[in-house]
Amino acid sequence: MFRNRKLKITVLLLTIVLLGLALVEMSGMLKVKENSKKPVITTENVGPYTIRAERTKLQEDLLPKLKEALDTKKGKPIVTEASKYFISDYFTLRDKKTSNMIGGTGFVYKPVKETFKTNAKDSYYNDLGAFKENYGKENLPLVTNVNVEGIKRAKVDKTTLKKSKDQKIMSVFDATLSWQYEENDKLDTSKITNKIIVRFVKDNNNNWYVYELIGAENNEG
Repeated sequence: MFRNRKLKITVLLLTIVLLGLALVEMSGMLKVKENSKKPVITTENVGPYTIRAERTKLQEDLLPKLKEALDTKKGKPIVTEASKYFISDYFTLRDKKTSNMIGGTGFVYKPVKETFKTNAKDSYYNDLGAFKENYGKENLPLVTNVNVEGIKRAKVDKTTLKKSKDQKIMSVFDATLSWQYEENDKLDTSKITNKIIVRFVKDNNNNWYVYELIGAENNEG
């Protein structure tokens, strides 16, 4: 009886040890599985540009046209479609959580990107908090249509433009654009900027980027 009792205790202890090892292994497997989860994709690369994975309906419509324009490797089609997409993101505030979430920066020329962001936060994006407080997040500006009114070569001394050491500015184009916002009962969109000149530069890799915004206009009297 003593031996049987000792054997039972040994079997019980062995079972407990094996169960513990199994739990440890299972815990490790769960951690590996948890760590192996794919990261949430927040951006997408389209040619030289970086765009947000979360897009408005207009941006979904513009994306195929942007890709087609990039395939042509021609300046005017690229500037046309890139400027439309840029405007649709920069001037849409409805999907922006803070003033640091500047739309369209994935189209901006890298040497001037920080200056561009600062200017945006000091101007159009400076009103984001007030817009939310006064009209509610669901009523913030949403660009629904963009029109390219003209594209022309800019008369500017390229040597005066900021650039990186390994890049040259080959061409400068100005695109004049106007756009419409979604109408709602709370926000008077007629008093918000809806026309601007977007200056583009082409680097020595034949890539076109937004350099700056010129002459913001609105319809306020």
